[in-house]
Amino acid sequence: DLIKNIQKRSSQYFKNNNSKIAAFINTGGSLSNMGSSTLSLKLEPGLISTSNLPPLETRGMIFTMLAKNIPVVHLLYIKGIVQKYNLDWNPATIPEIVDTIKYKEKKSAFIIILSIIYLLYFGIVLYRFKIKHKPNI
Repeated sequence: DLIKNIQKRSSQYFKNNNSKIAAFINTGGSLSNMGSSTLSLKLEPGLISTSNLPPLETRGMIFTMLAKNIPVVHLLYIKGIVQKYNLDWNPATIPEIVDTIKYKEKKSAFIIILSIIYLLYFGIVLYRFKIKHKPNI
């Protein structure tokens, strides 16, 4: 039931009257967020601060927030956001994916080898210091 679902969510969002919601971020197309009105299909991607409000029984959380003058960041249609803000859709170079398991193994091996080198170095320094400062009996 859309109305009960919106009432339940609203009670969670607004249970503390002292807290101010700065914005509502919608990251999906669920019925609870979008509502059942065809107006939800006309929502532009990105920041929405005003909109025509559908009837109460068809509103989702987006329209519920807009009715309370809370701006909405609508992230359902990413390609639309990219076009709206003139961003690159496919970057020229794709970042390299790091195999974290191999990276951690290499890092661990490096730390072990470095620790052995330090121990050997300090062992040699300590041995030379001992010989140099050996008491004469």
